[in-house]
Amino acid sequence: MFPRSLLRSPDLAMKPPAPEAESRNLDVLRAVAVLLVYFSPLLADFKQVGRVGFLATPPLGTLGVMLFFVHTCLVLLRSLDRMDGGKVVSRFYLRRAFRIYPLSIFTVAVMSLLWIPPEPRFPYLVPTVRELVTNFLLIQNVVPARNLAGVLWSLPWEVQMYLVLPFLHRFLKRFPSLLTPVLLLLVTAVIRLAGTVAGIRVMTLFQFFPCFLAGAVAYRFTQVIRPRLSSQLWPLAVVSITAIGQGALQALQAGDSYVKVSLAWYLASGVAGFAIPLFSDMADSWFTRGSHLIAKYSYGIYLAHVPLMWLAFVKLAFLPGYVQWACLLITSVLVPFALYHLVEEPMIRVGRGLSTPRAVAPGMARA
Repeated sequence: MFPRSLLRSPDLAMKPPAPEAESRNLDVLRAVAVLLVYFSPLLADFKQVGRVGFLATPPLGTLGVMLFFVHTCLVLLRSLDRMDGGKVVSRFYLRRAFRIYPLSIFTVAVMSLLWIPPEPRFPYLVPTVRELVTNFLLIQNVVPARNLAGVLWSLPWEVQMYLVLPFLHRFLKRFPSLLTPVLLLLVTAVIRLAGTVAGIRVMTLFQFFPCFLAGAVAYRFTQVIRPRLSSQLWPLAVVSITAIGQGALQALQAGDSYVKVSLAWYLASGVAGFAIPLFSDMADSWFTRGSHLIAKYSYGIYLAHVPLMWLAFVKLAFLPGYVQWACLLITSVLVPFALYHLVEEPMIRVGRGLSTPRAVAPGMARA
């Protein structure tokens, strides 16, 4: 589609980032993303707080997910840089499967067994076999089915991006120009928006690709650009990115058109992708350590926060308000902690062990 000379630049050879490069900045980004997801239903659905200052609360969760997508693509492309040996693609898939599926399956199973509705204040409906299977496999956007946990809506898109990432990584190594991820982002955005306008259903599969590709922009630019902005400005930058996303939604009157909603998502993600390489890494502090803890347990927070709010404010509605808030606070700390150490981390270790190349004995190699 584009001249090879435009995509290939010998002076921009792929340089692997230093280990843990900008890890504290990315911890802050992930922590802010999961907190946006957490507080959006808390304020909008359970407490009917429609606005906090100039920020409308309902879209905050979706904007948080967009930041997750940017972060995920960047981190996993770096992970592919570090994967040595053969069968990189299959090993990558194996690790991601053990990373994302066990906890999501556990969440769906527990919510179904305990009759917890997928959304706050919605009645519980017994799931069909089709719904269980599609939710367990995270293919609800391909085989249409109800999300048995409301937050599962984003995971099928993430899983499908996993399928593409190893090949995206190879493509970026083949065409290492800074223009490559930028052009991919723009092309996928145009394809997605044109498909929506034309009513081409299959184009929905590209719905969030531009958001992920903003992470590819950050990945490639961090290998070339020397960060020049102070790390102390990074938290303000993350807040500003959220505000930009909110402002775009309002300026485009996004509620009237799904195309305009998508444009706002892509704008917020793109700004995040271009901003990440500009900031030096934050120094160790109580703030970065706290962000690291939130980021570490973010998957459990993401999956559990709505059921925990339902427990505190719906099932325990007969109790005084301070008891409900105490229940939410305690469970919001203990449940993600338990999920990580009892389910998530052990399964991550299993996936890593199964995907680590085994050393071949000299006698076997000669055979």
